[in-house]
Amino acid sequence: MKTMSLTALALLGCLAAGCGGVPKPPIEGVNPRPDSINVRMMIGATNYDEAWDNEKVRVICSQIWLNEDDVPERKELVFDKPFNGRQGESRAVVVLKELDGTPSNYVMLQFELKSGENPTQENVSASATLEWYVPSSMENRDILMVAVINRKSRNNYAFDRLYALEPDQGDIEQILPSYNAK
Repeated sequence: MKTMSLTALALLGCLAAGCGGVPKPPIEGVNPRPDSINVRMMIGATNYDEAWDNEKVRVICSQIWLNEDDVPERKELVFDKPFNGRQGESRAVVVLKELDGTPSNYVMLQFELKSGENPTQENVSASATLEWYVPSSMENRDILMVAVINRKSRNNYAFDRLYALEPDQGDIEQILPSYNAK
């Protein structure tokens, strides 16, 4: 697991710094439905040990729609991704529309880190709600979200970084930390 997280971190570093003119291989993503993006989640650990497996850490993302008065009116689960060896295996959908159905590149997302040996004793270690402007290069694309998290203490985790990566063009954007987080 540690090797996988270090490999993912090295990959992000190469994409951010550029690969010295190396041509990018053609990557064909799955086409999402109109006014949406497909999202796959990958989790990298900065200080992995066996406790991560025992504490069943997971990243949960929900999309929130606000009404005209900026009051949350609807909330839908986008993904509930456990930290395990199956990174990025399933796709979720983020809808690029307002509550009334009009297209919008602004989406309200809530990210939570939950952990606990059993579901009755879970706790939320970290939570961030933010309005993310989806850049045009990521519209109607198949993207990866990469969460880099660390363990502070028993059942206590924190987000170091959260990135959105569009592998076809190699575009990467840092989502967390963000000035829009609440």
